Amino acid sequence: MSNDDTADESASLISSKSVRASPDTLTKLVKRLRALTFKLLPVQVEIKDLTTPTSRIISPHVIQTYLTAAGDFQEALPYCLLQARQSFMWDANHNPADYDEFYGRAIACEVLARKIVHLTPPERLTTVMSTRYRHLEWDGDDSDLSSALELAIDTHCTIFLSSTEAQHVVNCLWRGDWIQKNNKHNDIDYVPFDDTRERRFQDHLDPSRISVPRYQNFFRVSIWIAFLVIYSQAVRQPVERLKASHQSLDAWEYALYIFSLSFAIEDLYKAGNSFGTYLKLNLMNSIL
Repeated sequence: MSNDDTADESASLISSKSVRASPDTLTKLVKRLRALTFKLLPVQVEIKDLTTPTSRIISPHVIQTYLTAAGDFQEALPYCLLQARQSFMWDANHNPADYDEFYGRAIACEVLARKIVHLTPPERLTTVMSTRYRHLEWDGDDSDLSSALELAIDTHCTIFLSSTEAQHVVNCLWRGDWIQKNNKHNDIDYVPFDDTRERRFQDHLDPSRISVPRYQNFFRVSIWIAFLVIYSQAVRQPVERLKASHQSLDAWEYALYIFSLSFAIEDLYKAGNSFGTYLKLNLMNSIL
């Protein structure tokens, strides 16, 4: 066992927070989970036999076996199971003859991730769902940081996302009960909002709350309603405005041009970022 693995396991035993395993450790855990899933489902099975709540295949004994296989990194187990699911889906899409077998294994990993999250204590749910990990890519490089919830959304894991626990986390993020906080490693942690402020009146007027998805959505809708009102007033051009004495812009038109310019700058900024990302990916592909 490498020194990194030993350090990870030692840290997990004494840490009161989430276990931050190395990418190499998580990659080995994903391979272990794949091997277990191959042994669990050596042949094709019906999908309904996996997804039913009283499944005889994914039994409590099987769930406990996967928990034991994760060792000290049980909090990373849902993330690793979803990574294993993604790899099985890749196998299914590239092996048409064995598509049903690999697809069944992918669904089994997703169902296992859902059931394991269901067994998670409520006080650890935030950590399990939102802690971001890295794994090793096929070329040996570290992957981008991603959490179990982010991975489930990116890979369309509807079975996992339909669970009560996943919906609870999504609702907490949407309402702002949990907020994003940057740590010293340039990573993101999600902490309860009540833990970040004191009990004072001015703390309720925190401008950073605009980053909460629900409030951000309300703010954008309000901006568009204001723009429509300004536009409606600006285009009401009476005949008198055609006279020489009424050639200057009024307040509504100034507001319309300011809003239009701000929207144009925002769109240009997004387009510039997208174009920069496109060029970067093409450059990396040409080098590789």
